[in-house]
Amino acid sequence: MEVLDNTIYAVENFFDFEYQNLIENHFLDNTKLPWFYALRTVEDLENGAVMDMDTYISPYFYIPFDLNKEDNKEFLNKFKSQFETICSIKIQEFIKGKAALFVNPPIPECHAKRYHPAHADLKEEGYLTCIYYVNTSDGDTKTFYHPESGFDNKLQRLRVSDSYSPKRGSLIFFKSSTLHSGTNPKTHQSRCLLNFTVKI
Repeated sequence: MEVLDNTIYAVENFFDFEYQNLIENHFLDNTKLPWFYALRTVEDLENGAVMDMDTYISPYFYIPFDLNKEDNKEFLNKFKSQFETICSIKIQEFIKGKAALFVNPPIPECHAKRYHPAHADLKEEGYLTCIYYVNTSDGDTKTFYHPESGFDNKLQRLRVSDSYSPKRGSLIFFKSSTLHSGTNPKTHQSRCLLNFTVKI
């Protein structure tokens, strides 16, 4: 399968319903999970992040995914098997991963503006960003054309190339070199996802 630039590919019901329930319960009904608090979605705003008039800065919660932990290896093997079977793309290696939780913030700016800072996970080719949605919510994931070719100077706004609304059990993926961003939920209480960068 060929993965094109600036394009989001989606697979609904990536896991069976029983496993979807297990994942959702683990991350959203588990009071003992050690969520970490981050002030913004992009750590280094001056190195590669792109902001325009519709960008806003929002905190979120995350759990780093230990790729070497035995319990996690079982999930990663299941993920790899599903992905290679459904998408016909071989995963060579998991580079990094995390769980992320975004809440509906009582901050007017977050509701007035449209997305977090746009960024690319890696600049090199040969890598994919994979996002699995733990729950259904609003708060789309968007990809953008690169500023050199896709910045609307008149409106001072990045041009969106693709967008996907979170749906429980769905997996999306795109080139890791693609500019992309997420958004906070505005009509749902939370938006939870698993985010992986893989080498193909």
